Amino acid sequence: MYGWQQRLKYKMANYRSKMRRCDVPCPELDINSLKRKLPGDKNPAKNVKRPKRAEVNYLPPHPSGETSDSLEMDREELLNEVKKKNNHKIKAEFGRITTISLEQSFMYKLDHYTPKLIALMKAKGGVLGTKLRPFLEKLSQNQSIDMRRDSVIRSLILYLGEKQQDLFEDCLEDSRSDATEHVLKILVVYGANEEDPVDAALLLEGREIMPGCGSTAKACTLLMGLMYALNLAYPPTLRYTFEVFQKLFLGLDGIKLTPKVQALNVNLLS
Repeated sequence: MYGWQQRLKYKMANYRSKMRRCDVPCPELDINSLKRKLPGDKNPAKNVKRPKRAEVNYLPPHPSGETSDSLEMDREELLNEVKKKNNHKIKAEFGRITTISLEQSFMYKLDHYTPKLIALMKAKGGVLGTKLRPFLEKLSQNQSIDMRRDSVIRSLILYLGEKQQDLFEDCLEDSRSDATEHVLKILVVYGANEEDPVDAALLLEGREIMPGCGSTAKACTLLMGLMYALNLAYPPTLRYTFEVFQKLFLGLDGIKLTPKVQALNVNLLS
């Protein structure tokens, strides 16, 4: 076994050396080269840049015909696109980074796990069971698919020991919340009956962007796409929620799970 490990190690080292010498640049190798590190950091295991959150194209070379200036213009265009209602570039950028279909994968896994999630939540008692009861009562009613998804996501956040108010900002249509007060949230606007949302938008760094999301579940998918496209960090207060979104609903880096999400995953698969 040791002999095979050493042989593979030398084969990969030779392969990387050949790639460095080839005409096509390989940024993943160049950026981790010892020649590019400071004199005090010339250690193979120090300051190594690796892909985050299961990104496939985390450090791609410039596309043919593109320069740093043209790519900067594309980035600024992407920031302007997120202000529009019909936004397809976020999904396309997410697919480029991960090779995963954003909305299709998220909605399929959410609907697939819904019956099991409801059963797990109904089995909860104590304080958590009391907090989950209003959402379970809504789920027992004849809801639309969008409202059902909304109730499942909100109850899932509580089930994970986090607060749904840290992700959702609920308000009435005639008294919309001030976007400048929020760094990263989903704005859910209700009509006069205060039951079904009439609009959903993203609040990012004090600005309301991407109005007309249609539903809270779709807003969650677009928020995930935006985080990947703009390389945003997950909110610390919702670390488990976004881990479930990424690793269970989108299937990205699902092997590495925290104990809490691993326990949930085992229960969903049992």
